[in-house]
Order: sequence, then C-alpha cells, then structure tokens
Amino acid sequence: MRRLLLCLLLCWTTLGAPSAAWAHKDDTDDNPAVITDASRDPAIYNDFLRITFVPSNVEVTTPGRPSAVRAFFGSSRFYDPPLPVEAIADYNGFAADATRDLVAMTCRPHTATADPRLATWPNLAKMLASDLADRQYACPPPLSPEPGNVAYCAAKMFADAPVQPVIDGLIAALVFGKALFDLGSFIGDSYGVNANHSGLGFVVRGPAVPLNAAQVLEQSVVPEYLLRNVKLAEANCRCIRVAPYPGRDEDVLPPKLIWDKGKLDEQGACTRRVNRLPRAH
Repeated sequence: MRRLLLCLLLCWTTLGAPSAAWAHKDDTDDNPAVITDASRDPAIYNDFLRITFVPSNVEVTTPGRPSAVRAFFGSSRFYDPPLPVEAIADYNGFAADATRDLVAMTCRPHTATADPRLATWPNLAKMLASDLADRQYACPPPLSPEPGNVAYCAAKMFADAPVQPVIDGLIAALVFGKALFDLGSFIGDSYGVNANHSGLGFVVRGPAVPLNAAQVLEQSVVPEYLLRNVKLAEANCRCIRVAPYPGRDEDVLPPKLIWDKGKLDEQGACTRRVNRLPRAH
C-alpha cells in the first residue's frame, strides 16, 4: 500500500491551471496563477457550480440527495467561457445523461451555513469532525459500531502535521482516505465520495473507471469543493432545469445564465425551466 501511494504521489507532476482558466478574463484581468490560487480558498473565492441529472418528477431542494451531509461543487470561474454540458459533466467526473432533466445551480453562500471547503483529505477530516459532532459518537468506537462512528473517530485522530519531505504528509492523508473507503457505502452516501475521488483537491476527469496513477494525476484538472447539503435558499443558490431535447448536452451552459435566470419556488425547489441552452460556436 505505501509503495502504491508513493508511486501515486511521485507521478503528481502534471497539475496546473485548467485550460478553461487560461481563457477566462474578468474585470481585473487576473492571470491563471492568480485565478487558481484564489480558487483554493473558498473564503476568497465564493462562486460554485453543480450540475446533476434527475427524473422529471424528482423535486430538487438541496444540492445533493436529501439524506446527504455534503455535496460536491466545481468552481464557476473554471467554466467561463462556457463549455458544453457534456464537457462540464466530464470535468466533474461523470457522464451526461441525455434522458433526464439537467439541473444546474450556481451558489454564492454569504454565510457560514454552507461551509465550502476544498475537497482534500485533511479538509474532509475537519468536515467529518464538525459535521458529525452532534451524533453522540464515542471514541474509540464501540463493538460493531456504525460506519459514521468509525469515520468520526478516524477524523478526530487524524493529525496533519508539518513534515519534510512533504510527500510523507501526503502519504498520511491518502492512508486516511483509504480507511474511509474501507467503511463501505458511508462516505459515498453521506459525502458523495466515490471510487474516482482522489482527495487531492482536483476532481478526476471522466467516469469512474479503473485508472493507473499517471492517468489519475493527468486527469486531475478542475478544483472541487464540498458544501453542506443545506436547502438551496440557505446556500444562496439559483437553479435551472432543462428538459431533454436533441443535442442538449452539446449546447453550452454559461454560469451567468444560471445565475441570471435561476429561480426557486416558495418551497425552495428548483423550478425555473429553460427551454434551450445556447448553441456552441
């Protein structure tokens, strides 16, 4: 295991600013290094994008499934200039579903309610410790404990200490992440962490299929975040729904369109219907 993790970390040489960031221009003409650096700190960067695909009869009032604790988001800025829906899905680690409604949301949380954090293993340890603190879990866990109890105690025990060489700190973080996967479905059901999640702060591009270390690192492109799975209104989210139509997933999805046209109903559900997205040029 240690040799495998060491190989994974030694191969991590290709990460850089995503191509979408290179093309982005804003009012201050920030360069890609500044854009990427700012995106690492949600206290500075506060504009998040999430897309998902759901049956037309499913109501969406929270970013993730109602039982989830947190949900994954990308950085809106990395998708401007806008990309096709299928490309956004691919950059976020899954495939577009042309048979279901597209639900797209942008969130600009102005309070600590959503608690956005970069999706790294050390940050997930902090999230587990705080999110599960009110569940009266005991440490060490009792015999035959709930998986959540084991995860909570592992998070409380995790120490992210400064070390040299830095690879030793990264190995410790990856070992912690592997322990969470060993708990079965808990980390996926509660936090959306699936087998394609690296915990390095970048989403691994493409559907969850077996990858070698070089592929994982080469396909780690866009920063990803975990936000609390609170009501959309509580996270200051705006949302649109786009029903299937021929060629929908080849059309582009501008984050500005979601924010400008997005709307929630009186019950806080995503109801604003958009008939068609802009065509790709």
